[in-house]
Amino acid sequence: FERPARVQAEYVVFDRSAAETGIEVSEDQIRAFYEGNPGRFGVPEERRARHILLALDAGADAATVDKVMAEANALADQLRADPSRFAAVAREQSRDPGSAANGGDLGFFARGAMVGAFEDAAFALGKDEISAPVRSDFGVHIIQVTDIKPAATRSLAEAHDEIAAELRGQEAGRRYAELAEQFANMVYEQ
Repeated sequence: FERPARVQAEYVVFDRSAAETGIEVSEDQIRAFYEGNPGRFGVPEERRARHILLALDAGADAATVDKVMAEANALADQLRADPSRFAAVAREQSRDPGSAANGGDLGFFARGAMVGAFEDAAFALGKDEISAPVRSDFGVHIIQVTDIKPAATRSLAEAHDEIAAELRGQEAGRRYAELAEQFANMVYEQ
């Protein structure tokens, strides 16, 4: 006639989401945050480019460098005469395994995404322009910029919900810390 041990427990759940309920964020707070952090809501300029990569080892001798650069200059001149052939030539001659099958298309990229010399050349070109040969650690590139997305700033309306959520989270963090301290004191006193 033994009964197993039983426990009757009462407990309180104390979590951050409970501290977040009831927090209201005013439009003035959202506007002030937006105006006080202009850099957070900017979108940098992006370029869409395609390229043809000719193989050239980083430690190549001067004769090899001259030969590959002459070949690249001749190819760049041909492409400037007929830019519509760029994708077809990239599929045939590019040594970039990631983009050659796509006509050399690299998609959109912002500053900081590509190696320095390549990036500098791509951001110096206008739309549909073809660069002079550019040497990098990967070889020699001929670049064509196919599209440009100018730098822009997201509007307050676009960033509104993100800002409101962040301000609510910040206030919830402060409130949670205060309530946690009160809760700890109350437990200690009781």
